[in-house]
Amino acid sequence: KIVFLLKIEKKALRVFICFYLYAVTVFLRPACRQRFRHSYLRRIVIANADFKIHKSSSPGSECYIQILSHLRAKIKCGAAHIKIGRIFCKSIDKSVLPMYNSRNKGKDVFPQSGASLSFFIRRKTFMKKAEGFTYVKTSKRYVCDYKGGAWGKGRLTRNANVTLNESACVLQYAQTCFEGLKAYRTEDGHIVCFRPDLNEKRLADSCRRMVIPPLPEGMFTEAVKEVVLANRKWIPDADGGSLYLRPFIFGTEAVIGVKPATEFQFRLFATPVGSYFHGGVSPLRLRVCDFDRAAPHGTGHIKAGLNYAMSLYAITDAHEKGYDENLYLDAATRTYIEETGGANVIFITDDGTLVTPESDTILPSVTRRSLIYVAEHYLGMKTEERKIPLSEIGNFRECGLCGTAAVISPVGTIDDHGKEIRYDTGDFESTVIAKLYHTLTDIQHGKIEAPEGWIMKIK
Repeated sequence: KIVFLLKIEKKALRVFICFYLYAVTVFLRPACRQRFRHSYLRRIVIANADFKIHKSSSPGSECYIQILSHLRAKIKCGAAHIKIGRIFCKSIDKSVLPMYNSRNKGKDVFPQSGASLSFFIRRKTFMKKAEGFTYVKTSKRYVCDYKGGAWGKGRLTRNANVTLNESACVLQYAQTCFEGLKAYRTEDGHIVCFRPDLNEKRLADSCRRMVIPPLPEGMFTEAVKEVVLANRKWIPDADGGSLYLRPFIFGTEAVIGVKPATEFQFRLFATPVGSYFHGGVSPLRLRVCDFDRAAPHGTGHIKAGLNYAMSLYAITDAHEKGYDENLYLDAATRTYIEETGGANVIFITDDGTLVTPESDTILPSVTRRSLIYVAEHYLGMKTEERKIPLSEIGNFRECGLCGTAAVISPVGTIDDHGKEIRYDTGDFESTVIAKLYHTLTDIQHGKIEAPEGWIMKIK
């Protein structure tokens, strides 16, 4: 009897708990909504065509004066997003003014005298500006495993740590490759990625060279979209930086003999970044390096981690001696310019021609290819891709480094074992490098119309 009564009491307790939770959900939900609304949203009513403040229930009016200045400039072009947040129209007299929301973007909205607009303005939820090029842990990352001869289903996770066996192939024999691309916030509030299809193709090429199974078609793009959307609050303002995306694949199987792994993991994380080089857009100081970056017929043309490991000693030595980067020569003859440890190099002649080195051991840079197109089709420049002898670097007027991380950074001097070559960097804004930089970044941020297929909008 005692056991029976205990069972009855336990069952009654469970029923009571369920009923209590249901009651809380039903009766308190509206109150919770109201509290959330007043905590995170601020109301402002704008009256008349001159956008004067009619009523404000928020603490401080300076914020709303700034809002109105943005509205005055952007409401006529149908922009739904301004720098401080997204605007939602709550109520309006449709007979006086058409509804202003995401469905009628691009249509003109003209307030008439006496028309009142009621807006809810969400507080700024994204970061204003990113400083430097360092890792910042963000909300989520994409993970997918390769086992049993096939890639599994990808997923988002909050866990930023990777657990591996001590004999994992990536740890013992560096079987890994990676990519780098960026997501931007445009002035009209869209989130975009720049030419991710080229990064997807290059990652597949790197995988084949490193005996890693390439990703299934569409997985790369899916991972990019999911990670960007999951971390959209980390994307800086239009002029405050970008969200750097790092996709990478590595061998996870425990091996002791020298052989490729049969199990892999693909991950993609995001981190907000500013300028790659310390000091932003300022002239860099390079040195001609005595070390080699990549061997002929080796892996210099792919984005493998081992290529960058080869440059770590050299870049540390360069920094200790006051240089920003190393300029590498071809390993076979040591007479032709190749690239630096983290970026491609470009030159500008006296007649304004863009010249880039040609080599089988140079990484096919997305930024370099884009700059060549921009130079030809946007700026009307001549371009050349050819072998550049070391003896010729003194004949150029300008020099710069380009890449996803650096975009374009001007080079001020190159030290060739005591012989210093100087380039025109006096007034940066008047240089060809500056024109290339501004044109490309304006395309990336949606200020200039991009060629078809260059920009992927993420919604």
